[in-house]
Amino acid sequence: MIFGTSDSGVADPARDDGVPLLDEIRAGALFGGRSALAARGRATVSARVSAGLLGGADGDRAVRTARNASYAP
Repeated sequence: MIFGTSDSGVADPARDDGVPLLDEIRAGALFGGRSALAARGRATVSARVSAGLLGGADGDRAVRTARNASYAP
């Protein structure tokens, strides 16, 4: 998954209905800033990890990358 120009090195897992994680995160846009984007990312990643669609370490890496990515509103 790529956040801004930062590649997390993690695949973008889709739910059973075919919705990729990044699309689900972006569905919450426009974000009020980096912290809002990071919060949406954490919640979405946590749901994917809980559903067994993403490993915990990969989820942590994706959230860390999103948190550190460039943000332009």
